[in-house]
Amino acid sequence: MRSGAESSAQMIAASRLVHRVEAVLLGMPVRIACAGAASAASVRKACGTWDGAPDRAAAPLLIEVRESARSAMLESPRIEVAGGRMTLSGRGVAAAADAAGRRAVCTLSPELLGSPGALRADVLEPLCLFLATRNGRVPIHASGVELDALAVLFSGPSGAGKSSLALAASRAGMAVISEDTVYVQQEPHLAIWGWRGPIHLLAKDAGTSAGPPRLRNGRVKFAIEPYQGRAAREPATSATLCLLQHGERASLAPISQERALAGLGALEPGFDLLRSEIEAVLARLTANGAWLLTLSGSPEEAVALVRKEAEALRGRATGR
Repeated sequence: MRSGAESSAQMIAASRLVHRVEAVLLGMPVRIACAGAASAASVRKACGTWDGAPDRAAAPLLIEVRESARSAMLESPRIEVAGGRMTLSGRGVAAAADAAGRRAVCTLSPELLGSPGALRADVLEPLCLFLATRNGRVPIHASGVELDALAVLFSGPSGAGKSSLALAASRAGMAVISEDTVYVQQEPHLAIWGWRGPIHLLAKDAGTSAGPPRLRNGRVKFAIEPYQGRAAREPATSATLCLLQHGERASLAPISQERALAGLGALEPGFDLLRSEIEAVLARLTANGAWLLTLSGSPEEAVALVRKEAEALRGRATGR
């Protein structure tokens, strides 16, 4: 019996979508088949911000991009998830993704195909992230920095300070894995993948360098580009988790796995769709215990402390 991925590959090969685009997302190869050269050029530009090292052991994600003759105004599509399937629907877009087949098909209006930014944010990234997170890239609500292949992950509810720490680390010259969500691969070995992109902060934390406002987790935040584009490009192969809390001065203290898991609280909407997978990853990341990182009013102070205590953090890390 052929696998879903093999069947999807044959369907794309047999179609008339002869213009191909190849990209890498979270280490996974993404193969996108388009009907026309112009569509392929727009898709290639939309995927231009994706980067990172390819995981040669990962099977590809397969996307078909079809062209609609009907014009439509641009608007964010409605997303619906049911088990291993996701649909996008709205003016200018009709798309469906099948996690088991590692495949998605979308039909797009000329306006959407002519807007690479909207194409990336509203169609390609939601489809590809849905497929990736159901095929070995488990999303964890955390920001993180990399210290010589060690991922130091900062976790806590929205507003705990994850993004502020990521921005402070970036400005300190550290490699930022992600500002809000990291993706964890468990097999065949542990790897922590990041998502390169702007850091999103509330207005009170964004300062004068704030970019355009965006709705993130139900709150209006402002986008700030990482300092000098500094970002981790290779997956980290070991990790330790820091539970965040606020206090008068920055401090770092070891805590048990039980304390860490209890402190993380309930999964936020969206993450709860992968409850069992996320719980398994969190149990592995905290198998050797975790850390309680207390933040003062200055995230720079906490970043300096993390850098100073790198060896202690490494000593409780989970690795291969």
